[in-house]
Amino acid sequence: MRTQSLLLLGALLAVGSQLPAVFGRKKGEKSGGCPPDDGPCLLSVPDQCVEDSQCPLTRKCCYRACFRQCVPRVSVKLGSCPEDQLRCLSPMNHLCHKDSDCSGKKRCCHSACGRDCRDPARGTAPGCPGQANSDLGSVALHLGWGPTERVHDGRPGALPAGQHYLYQRWFQPSDNHWPADTSLQPIHP
Repeated sequence: MRTQSLLLLGALLAVGSQLPAVFGRKKGEKSGGCPPDDGPCLLSVPDQCVEDSQCPLTRKCCYRACFRQCVPRVSVKLGSCPEDQLRCLSPMNHLCHKDSDCSGKKRCCHSACGRDCRDPARGTAPGCPGQANSDLGSVALHLGWGPTERVHDGRPGALPAGQHYLYQRWFQPSDNHWPADTSLQPIHP
C-alpha cells in the first residue's frame, strides 16, 4: 500500500510540473493576465521584478508605467485576441479595460482605435481587413496598393488598365464590411 501511495504521489508531482506547459505557460508563470498599461513613461525606473515567482501569490510581474513591477492579476478568458490591421484616425477610445468587462466569451482586445470587446475566434485577419468584428465605433483607415483589378469599382472604363494605385478605404468597424467608395490616386514611378 505504501509503495502504491508513493507511486501515485510521484505521478501527481510529475503531471503537476507539466501543467503550466499544457496550458501555454512557462514554469513559474502564474495564471491570469496583466492589467492594461495605458500610462505614459514619466520616469526611468529599474524593474522591480523579472518573473512572476518574485511576486506575492496574488500578484504577477507585468509592465506598468514602463517598467516591470508586481501588480494584481486579472482574469483572462480563453482564446487569443485577433490582430487588427487597421490604423485609427480618431483618438483612442477604450470601451473595456479587462476581459471581465466583456459579456460571454468576448475578450477585451486592442484594436485600431482602442480596446473593445471581441470574439476571440473572429476579427480582422491578416489580408482580410473587411472582417472586423468590433463594438468600437471609431472610423479607421486602411491603406493599400495594387493594380486596378484589385480596387476596380465595377464600372467599365472607370480606371485605366494596367496602372497601380494607392488607395484608401474608410471603414466603420461595426459595419462588418468595406464600403464601395474608395479614394484612388495613381502611383507614378
